Formats: sequence, structure tokens, C-alpha cells
Amino acid sequence: SDKYSVVCANIVADVILMLLENVDDFMTDDGILITSGIINIRKDDIIDGFKKFGFEVLEEHNKDNWYAFVCRKGK
Repeated sequence: SDKYSVVCANIVADVILMLLENVDDFMTDDGILITSGIINIRKDDIIDGFKKFGFEVLEEHNKDNWYAFVCRKGK
């Protein structure tokens, strides 16, 4: 029943996509979602998932074909 201002997920893309469906239930209204562990070939799938579930990408980071994103729920 708690809500958090920051939620982090460092795991494969398929799990992040499942998480997006209801992660905002556990986030404060101004909460931030940080995701990482996303291989470059799954980047577009994750970005599409963010859009589908109403998340706005604030930052995108890349190192050695791995991605991390900082997002918040669109208002």
C-alpha cells in the first residue's frame, strides 16, 4: 500500500515491460522510474512500452550497448 518517489528496475526488457503495466500504482504522483539492463536490440520495445503506459523519458543513458532510462508518469 506504500507509494515510492523512486522505483528502480535493473533487469531484462521482458520483465520491465511487464512491470510497466502497474508500477505507477506504487509510485507517488511525481515519482521517478529508473530502468536499466536493457540491451540495445530491445531499446525500441522499451520506449514503446513507456509510451503505451504513459511514461515520459527524462533521460537516456547508453554504455557498451546497454541502456538505462529515467522516466516519470505523464501528467
